[in-house]
Amino acid sequence: MKNPFLFLSGLLFLLTNYLPAQDLDVKRLKSEVQHRIDTYLDKEKKLAPFYEISDDGMIVYASAEKKSKKEPDLKIAWSSLAAATPKAEANQIRNQTLPLEHIRIALDPGHTAGDINCGKIEQKYLQIPKDSLHHIPQDFELVEGHLTLGVALTLKKKLEDAGAIVMLTHHKPDETACGSSFEEWKKTEFNQVLDSLVLCKKITVQQRLFYKTKADNRKIFRDIFRDIELQKRADLINAFHPDITVIIHFNVDEKNTDWKKFTDKDFVMTFIGGGMLPSDLKRPEERIEFLRMATTDDLDKSEKLSGAVVKSFSSILKVPIASRTQANYLRDNCITTPTPGVYCRNLILTRIVHTPLVYGETLYQDNRDECRKLMLEDGEIEGVKTSARVREVGEAYYQGILTYFSK
Repeated sequence: MKNPFLFLSGLLFLLTNYLPAQDLDVKRLKSEVQHRIDTYLDKEKKLAPFYEISDDGMIVYASAEKKSKKEPDLKIAWSSLAAATPKAEANQIRNQTLPLEHIRIALDPGHTAGDINCGKIEQKYLQIPKDSLHHIPQDFELVEGHLTLGVALTLKKKLEDAGAIVMLTHHKPDETACGSSFEEWKKTEFNQVLDSLVLCKKITVQQRLFYKTKADNRKIFRDIFRDIELQKRADLINAFHPDITVIIHFNVDEKNTDWKKFTDKDFVMTFIGGGMLPSDLKRPEERIEFLRMATTDDLDKSEKLSGAVVKSFSSILKVPIASRTQANYLRDNCITTPTPGVYCRNLILTRIVHTPLVYGETLYQDNRDECRKLMLEDGEIEGVKTSARVREVGEAYYQGILTYFSK
């Protein structure tokens, strides 16, 4: 966010789209906001020094010291929220021929790489060499960005056939949300970005020289381009004003170092926003997002959407839903919601996308059986080769979305 305070003028409008204009019930509003903070947002129950819920509204502070001095950073009044027109609900199927008619859905295929070389820059690839000793009959190569794009294109067609209005954050292999490939971005925008980072004092002149003359593509991508591109994805999604956002990813076994061998593990899970720590509220824009998530029903709807989708994953893909003990990051970095397979995690996109969302992690690419299925590119959609398993993942998302909008 270039200037988080410019966003504040639009925040009230954003929030008032969610809360009812009639019936200013302060007790109910206070209870709902506290419930969201306790259920979704406050990972270690340490955020109390940063906010206050009063009879007038919700106040956010930059620090415990600011709270003790009664120096608020942000404030939303219940009376202001109640003065606006409520957002129309788009959560019930009425047309059996076009069950998703007029519903706006944003699709974000995770990562961008279309081949193994780009996958190595992103560090989102799997490469398992042929090994007769361990019964690996051929070389296996997978690139997550290629798989997620195949799912997104498959899902897009299904959604549009059902009447939905669909947007993608990018449309072809190696294309980023910036409208170009990483290599094209380096040629046309990289130097200007470095200069801007120096002016903003986010990097030093010496660091700029290092990135221009010594850093490899992998470091440039990780340190500079990745966050810029993720912000661009969120900007595109938020400008589209979708009813829901679907963020598409595939998973791997966290303990399978470098993903150069197979794993027997295979689980499905979904993420939504939340799971914040005091360190996640240092910047003004982070506090703005905390306020937004606490006072809108994005998280409530995200849990319902993600619950429907993860249940569909497990049913259609025949893969078990991950419990909290199945991965260290679920145990250490997430809040477990009341819905099985839905976890609050403070990822960049789960925080800065302003809609109900599901961040899907379908199956483990490095599972022996899954890897073989994903390698079998026996179909094509919009010029992108896909496997039957990829198309099955698209179907699983689709059925979960239908379930959500039918309730």
